Amino acid sequence: MANNNTLYLMGGMPKSGTSCLAGALYELGLEMNLGNVNANLQLFAPSSGEEFITEDKYYMYESGGLMTLNEQMLRGAISGWEHYSTARNPGSGSMLNPPHVDSLWMDERVLSIISSFAMTSLKEFPFGIKDPRITFLYSIWAKGVELAGIKAKGIFSVRPPLSAAHALVTRGWMNSYDSALELWLRYNRTVLKWAQEEEAQVVIYNQDDTYLTQIEALCEQIGLNYQQHVMDKFYKAASPEDIDPAILANHPMKRSIEDVFQALVESRVGNK
Repeated sequence: MANNNTLYLMGGMPKSGTSCLAGALYELGLEMNLGNVNANLQLFAPSSGEEFITEDKYYMYESGGLMTLNEQMLRGAISGWEHYSTARNPGSGSMLNPPHVDSLWMDERVLSIISSFAMTSLKEFPFGIKDPRITFLYSIWAKGVELAGIKAKGIFSVRPPLSAAHALVTRGWMNSYDSALELWLRYNRTVLKWAQEEEAQVVIYNQDDTYLTQIEALCEQIGLNYQQHVMDKFYKAASPEDIDPAILANHPMKRSIEDVFQALVESRVGNK
């Protein structure tokens, strides 16, 4: 593993298995312990009332400092850098109101912060960081760490459309299936872009043993030692979900959603 000088950037839509993916790879040996990374990671001082994570803590395999940086980058892209201080997004901020990826650009200050972080905080490889926001920031992160002489590789978790929408609605993240499916399409069109243009890896978060097969194939590519007994403790296949198929069948973007999902299934790790 010592020769794999690579930072694995893990993303995907919220409630789509990103924490399961990161947790599995961590338990199987992927380094993710960043330590204290918060110094100089903010683009802007949070305005009054903004709930950014500034403590050095982890939640669901995510670093508070990096979450703050990524949130600031996305909010800046949504509102425009010059209007950043007035940007206010409810709930989970940019994760539920992401910008179109083409609206982002290679800001020199951002690249400098990422490059500096990579040089000072990444000591052992292969290394991984996880945040759903990386889905839209992948090209910026990849360029920044490459300036530090470190390779970047994307790994994205994708959940089937209806299952993902159901998770968002039933857990109170979104109010309607229609909007949840539209969010699914925005995230996963972007994931497909990275899979096709940057050879990012796609893992389909599903409810059968093919998930374990994908994790095993991913471990082989990364250089991790896949251990079934670790996965037996970590991953449990869920019971089938009772979701009305008419929700997707009646959605105006049904064809686009189905086409993107099919392309992602064909692109998933082990299929290329």
